[in-house]
Amino acid sequence: MQSRTIKVTHPIEPTLFGPFQFHARSLMLMSYSLMWSWCSTYLSVSFPGMIKEHHQSMVAVGAEVEYVEPFEMFSVDGFSVSVDEFKVRQGNSVFQVLHLVRAQGIVVARVKVRWKLLELDGDEALSATPGVIRPALLQKFLPEEVDPSRVERPLLAQLDSLKEHGQLGAEFEYDFTLFRHRCEVADQWVFFELPTLAAESRESLIDALQDDPDELSSSLGLALNDIYMEWRCPFYLFEKGRIKTQAYRLQGKLYFAHHVFNLTRANTLAAIVIEAF
Repeated sequence: MQSRTIKVTHPIEPTLFGPFQFHARSLMLMSYSLMWSWCSTYLSVSFPGMIKEHHQSMVAVGAEVEYVEPFEMFSVDGFSVSVDEFKVRQGNSVFQVLHLVRAQGIVVARVKVRWKLLELDGDEALSATPGVIRPALLQKFLPEEVDPSRVERPLLAQLDSLKEHGQLGAEFEYDFTLFRHRCEVADQWVFFELPTLAAESRESLIDALQDDPDELSSSLGLALNDIYMEWRCPFYLFEKGRIKTQAYRLQGKLYFAHHVFNLTRANTLAAIVIEAF
């Protein structure tokens, strides 16, 4: 049976792009909105409805952005973003959603996001614990949309490869405070801001270089190929963070690995990002 999909077309406009490609933030923001359009269409549930009727929510735990084909602002006049796969994974505890970005019928980017299902505690702060999807929602999925196997975590394999085979270059620490422009309704960081934090740390590293033997500044003139992301713990309003960025060369390609720590919560590892050029 053909998978259930949904697609939305968008006009080209400059805030979606950097000089060479879509901002990762733009792609992830559009994917989030479209995911809820899929849920509304096929599950008959909205985000407020999921909270009010089913006492559940979700938090992003992993994502990848893959830039498949060169695509700049002046390439065409419009593009589409779709949900091409929506699955319940890992013992009914994770949603895995695949989004494709197309222009003139060609896939130019892929965004895959994994969402951990949460059970709400009922307080106004939307406190929650890990859980599984409610039976009333699960029964609305097609059999082929339910896969009990564990989800893949490509970031871990990429990180191991960098540590084992990559040539470590410059390192840098970038401190930040979580203000509300990076938060969602519960005053917790919103998932699509993570690649912007990583990019800020990378560009701060480059800006601080006294010399550049590893030619890290070349990344400013390159398009990204892939971004790998995992989230490990929450960040709330006014909490302090530190990003430890390491630059690597591997097989002639440039990578930046970012470990994001929540200083307010005893230096807990909150997220990891790898940018591949």
